[in-house]
Amino acid sequence: MRWRWIDTPDGSQTLVDDETGLTFRSRHGARTESQHVFVDGAQWPRAPGARWTVLEVGLGPGTNLVCTHRAAVACGAVLDYVAVERAPLPEAVFATGPAGALWPWVARALAVPGHAAEAAGHRLTVHVDDVAGLDLGAERFDAVYFDPFGPRDQPASWTAPVLAQVAAALRPQGRLLTYAASRAVKDGLRAAGLTVRSRPGAGGKRECTVGQKPARAV
Repeated sequence: MRWRWIDTPDGSQTLVDDETGLTFRSRHGARTESQHVFVDGAQWPRAPGARWTVLEVGLGPGTNLVCTHRAAVACGAVLDYVAVERAPLPEAVFATGPAGALWPWVARALAVPGHAAEAAGHRLTVHVDDVAGLDLGAERFDAVYFDPFGPRDQPASWTAPVLAQVAAALRPQGRLLTYAASRAVKDGLRAAGLTVRSRPGAGGKRECTVGQKPARAV
């Protein structure tokens, strides 16, 4: 099989693509990386009834979705999660991994791409498409999880127009989170109008990146 699950030191698993040698999350701790870079980086309000609106670019095997869903359920928040994935993984891979418990929800979202599937009040929409040119709406999301493979492996996902597109989809003071930390990525986020800073990394990486949209002028 092209894909295989491997154990990581924090007790979670990451998926390896044996055709490319790429892993979908860190070999040093898949869940730790997702939690730190994306969920903690978003600084979600932890209050019952809070609504978390997320755009994820690169759903992969759903590790970020699982961590965000778990955090939302734990504090009584309501999750509205929109993912863009140009090549969804086969059910046999997705449903046997860490996100397997959420597979029925993901399967309903994938069955009608672009339409929301609800589960216990939470909403999941999956667009099976390239993010470039997709109408994401303006000022719609509190956080963007920007998580395609890196610029060397998937350069079309890291162009200036794509970064501008996802930045425009953020609400004022919304945050774009990514594991990437190169100067080129940071410069691209600044050019898209975001205020950029580095955070300590996780999963073996020295740092990760936050881009924040400015508050709306009064």
